[in-house]
Amino acid sequence: MILLAGEQNQREQRAAKKSQATTRGPTVGADTHQVWFQACCDGCQSQLIRDGSRLEAELNARLLEVHQKLMQAGFDQKQTEREAKLKETLANLQRIFPGA
Repeated sequence: MILLAGEQNQREQRAAKKSQATTRGPTVGADTHQVWFQACCDGCQSQLIRDGSRLEAELNARLLEVHQKLMQAGFDQKQTEREAKLKETLANLQRIFPGA
């Protein structure tokens, strides 16, 4: 049997498509995917909301902790600056008035 070049090419393409179809497995319609996706989303959505709320609460607690530490650090820094200024003032007074 003699095949023309075009016919041979078509047969090779069909054979390649068949081998791809068998390696991919059975095909599933788009509706099936949509039903599966919707079912998965319905189940996961409430879990995501719970996880998101829990994560938000954890992050707010951490943020509050860091805010308090920063406020304390600012207070401590100002207190240290006041104490250093007081020591410097006392040293200057003692230098000016040695007997005091």
